[in-house]
Amino acid sequence: MKRFENKVVMVAGGASGIGAATSEAFAREGAQVVVADIQDAAGHSLVEGLVGAGGRALYLHCDCTDAGQVEKTVAQVIADCGGLDVAANVLGGAHRDDVPGSTLHNTSDEAYDSTMAISLGSIFMLMKHQVSHMMTHGGGVIVNVSSMASLAAEKHATLAYGIAKAGLNHLTRFAAADYARYNIRVNAILPGITATPMLRNNFSEDEIIEMCAGQQAIVRPVEPYEQANTILWLASEEAAMITGVLLPVDGGRSAFGMQGPPASAVARDLIRA
Repeated sequence: MKRFENKVVMVAGGASGIGAATSEAFAREGAQVVVADIQDAAGHSLVEGLVGAGGRALYLHCDCTDAGQVEKTVAQVIADCGGLDVAANVLGGAHRDDVPGSTLHNTSDEAYDSTMAISLGSIFMLMKHQVSHMMTHGGGVIVNVSSMASLAAEKHATLAYGIAKAGLNHLTRFAAADYARYNIRVNAILPGITATPMLRNNFSEDEIIEMCAGQQAIVRPVEPYEQANTILWLASEEAAMITGVLLPVDGGRSAFGMQGPPASAVARDLIRA
């Protein structure tokens, strides 16, 4: 029997990148997958592929920064699929002006508010309705996607995004503590450099490897399916005693205390490569 046979899984932000890989992975493991996103063309195409491969999936349009749409979409998942067992909240992004190297004094109110809405407010609203159902239906599992940028101030990070994801970490732990008595587990993964289509569209392979060499123990990017596999494990019964955990999936970046590997280690690994 597949790990998520007869389970209903909502993947918010599930149409592209880590979200799409997560939708695909849950479908392969037998889940009824609901992809909720604003990328309609990508979402419909993904779902068509999942159904064509023998999976069970549907797509729902949802702007997760809109409280009304979030409430309606979670309710529709429950109505259409008969419940909600697992939620993977794979959401995040920054306003166009919240750029790497942004600082407090030059971050606009618009950039801050927009980034917070996308990367924290959306997941707050999703979780509010997800746990409300799970509390009265035997429990469930929520896995959020945070970021390594949530753990420390970084020279090339974006200010508002880092703040939002740090808030998501705290939200994850608060929810884990509050809802364990309802048999609800809540965890988050913290992706490092991940080879999403967006990353590969903006950087060459050599540039990506150079970024990894400066930050990680394993000198290659994490693949989206590797992030998805971690989400599936946290959502599975194999992780039944794990809740409130912020799990880096970062190629060993956190082993260096967020400062990156020493120069000697980088040189050694590049020579080996």
